[in-house]
Amino acid sequence: KSRATEIDKIEKAVNDHYSGKKLLDIDKLRSYKKQLLEISPELIPKRNSVLSLVEKLLAELLRRKLSEQAKRITITELMAILKKARIATTVKEVEAALEKYEECKLYLEMTTDIDRLVDQCRQRLLYLKELDSLKQVIHNINRQNIAEIREYSTPPPEVVQVIRSVVFLLGVPLNKLKTWDKVRVHFGMIGKNNIKHKIENFNPNDVSLAMSEEVDRMLKGLNLSIIDDVSQALGTFYAWSKCNAQYNFDEAVRSRR
Repeated sequence: KSRATEIDKIEKAVNDHYSGKKLLDIDKLRSYKKQLLEISPELIPKRNSVLSLVEKLLAELLRRKLSEQAKRITITELMAILKKARIATTVKEVEAALEKYEECKLYLEMTTDIDRLVDQCRQRLLYLKELDSLKQVIHNINRQNIAEIREYSTPPPEVVQVIRSVVFLLGVPLNKLKTWDKVRVHFGMIGKNNIKHKIENFNPNDVSLAMSEEVDRMLKGLNLSIIDDVSQALGTFYAWSKCNAQYNFDEAVRSRR
């Protein structure tokens, strides 16, 4: 009963707004929307119709609130923003572009090219979030774990495959990674060239499709459970390499659509 009364009050508030008795603002409407979404439509069917009223009014007020700058955005300008975001290197950049897209949807007629760019930006956002998560895990790996990997004289094949893929993605040419001794030199560097620092400052745009294909060949036959049996720290480095290689494969597929 209290939920039904709550819905009736929200409906009356919206109607009062339209009649000019008492105007609602965006924050209040967002609050109403949140309240309504917490109510099951199966329990109170009227919830859906009132939610539609709230969403309609909210959209109207948001249109009015759009700044003059946003209103001047054209399809061409929006495409430029999205094209930049699909190769952005931070989550914040991509989120800002997608927020701009949501604003522009209120007054621009979207195209299939825009839809494709938005899909690429959303995939980029997922990738960058995963990359940030892996960066944080790698940042928290203690020195002892890294030293244990570096100090192998005759490492298991999995160690060589994974660490070679990591330093290769970080820009070391394959001809300098032919032996484990050469691989671990690059993996075990100190100062600004240490592996954690390089991964924290890694630019995903430096990875080509050809590099991803090479990494895929390096890691063929491996999976996370196999790697974790050797070392959990090694498993994180494996996940980082796979994340970068897989994103480039998926992006290549999307670009051909």
